[in-house]
Amino acid sequence: MRLITSFLSIGGFNDEKKETEAHEVLLGAKKLIIEDISIPDALLDGAPRHFAAFPILVAGASGAWARAVAWDHGEMS
Repeated sequence: MRLITSFLSIGGFNDEKKETEAHEVLLGAKKLIIEDISIPDALLDGAPRHFAAFPILVAGASGAWARAVAWDHGEMS
C-alpha cells in the first residue's frame, strides 16, 4: 500500500463538494485517508519505511486523531 498525503485537504481547499466526492471515491476504494500529518524532514529522503497509524475511536464521529509511527524498512523485519 502506498501512503497518499494531502497538505490541506483531499479534493481541494474550501470546496466542500469536491472534498466530499474525493473522500467518497477513496473510501469506496478501501483507501485510508490521513490528513494534516506532520512528516519530519528526516523521513523525506526517499528510503522505504513502514508506516502505521493507530486511530482514537470516538463514538459517533466519522474521524478522529491518530498516533502515527514510522520505522526504517530494515527494522523489525
